[in-house]
Amino acid sequence: MNSQITDRTIFLDKVLHSYLLGRENIDLFNRPNVKIIFLIREPHGTIASMVRTFSHLDQWNTQESAAEYYTNRLASLAHLADCFSQIEKRTFRVTYGDLVNNTELTLKSLSSYLDTGHALSAEYNTKTLDKTGKKGGDPSQNIMRGKIIKTKKLPFDYDKNLIAHAINIYDQNLSKMNTICMRPEATQS
Repeated sequence: MNSQITDRTIFLDKVLHSYLLGRENIDLFNRPNVKIIFLIREPHGTIASMVRTFSHLDQWNTQESAAEYYTNRLASLAHLADCFSQIEKRTFRVTYGDLVNNTELTLKSLSSYLDTGHALSAEYNTKTLDKTGKKGGDPSQNIMRGKIIKTKKLPFDYDKNLIAHAINIYDQNLSKMNTICMRPEATQS
């Protein structure tokens, strides 16, 4: 742990895989000044993105494997949120839809939650993205635009039963997280 970290420091750790949440990370999350943000995306976009991104690998390159990973990950995130539910205002839930459809309000809510003292911006410096799109990262050029944008959905031939199951799991876990986590003001109802 960096000795330079203060109570005002914001440290981002994007954990993509549940198996990476070892005991040492859970202990870090239990520090009183740590706030946890869960960013989740609906199944259509997630599964299609995973299959496209990992088409050259041996895992998550089929709808079945991507959907299995996705639904297990959602359940894991909801369980993690539940673990911290006893601590008021500890967790915040954002959906991809919140971020791209209600960007300004979502960023304002996140700024308030993180107590940044200034509004977060929808624009970002692309010079820091030198590893983006390499080794399984976002391969699209959209991220290089330097701002949050709503993209067009690319055509994808979904297995109807598989996507229906994934939507059901998403809805269940989103509902659970909505009872546990804070969320952007526009979706507080």
